[in-house]
Amino acid sequence: MIDLQHQLDAIAAAPTGPDITAFFDFDGTLIDGFSAKAVFLERLKTLDVTVRELWEISSAVVEMRMRNSPVDNLMGKAVRGLEGRLESDLMDQAYTLFRNEIASMIYPQARILVEAHRRAGHRLVIATSATPYQAIPAQEDLMFDDLLCTTPVVVEGVLTGELVGSSLWGPRKAQAVIDYADREGLDLAVCFGYSNGGEDVPLLESVGHPLAVNPDDALS
Repeated sequence: MIDLQHQLDAIAAAPTGPDITAFFDFDGTLIDGFSAKAVFLERLKTLDVTVRELWEISSAVVEMRMRNSPVDNLMGKAVRGLEGRLESDLMDQAYTLFRNEIASMIYPQARILVEAHRRAGHRLVIATSATPYQAIPAQEDLMFDDLLCTTPVVVEGVLTGELVGSSLWGPRKAQAVIDYADREGLDLAVCFGYSNGGEDVPLLESVGHPLAVNPDDALS
């Protein structure tokens, strides 16, 4: 993971209060693994996926891994597969999946870091390319103040299959953090950022206190 005590000392040495924000990536940083995989496997177990959707998502995963295609292709197909679904149903399923699977995936060290920032009065924000239906239960469990995520379009409680803007992947996640800081009047030079992935180098470069957590090869 990290030199936990060294990071706890850095948090303790930082100014206190909500003007200091800790931005945490979700998949691979707060949790051990990928929430999208857990969601899709659960849908497969309950036969809640069409053959066409299975083919399209599987092909998008192959393209992303073999041809280095952008994650937007995968996210777009995953969200299109939810067209016509009730958001309330998706949230019910999200809480069930969190209790059964994702809660146990949260790194104990991540809980310690989050709690250290909370004791210091720091603002806590998850910044992720995941959807609300993956991240909200964890946000509530860990008591994060805000969530920046990939957001599906919802009209009268029903998903349209489209996204609000684009997925928060790579530079767009970093831009979402910058935009959030501008709205909230935060100085990113005194803020913390945590991620495991090389795609989040722009996010880590945007804050004064970046930390690689469980880094993949690209981030290492």
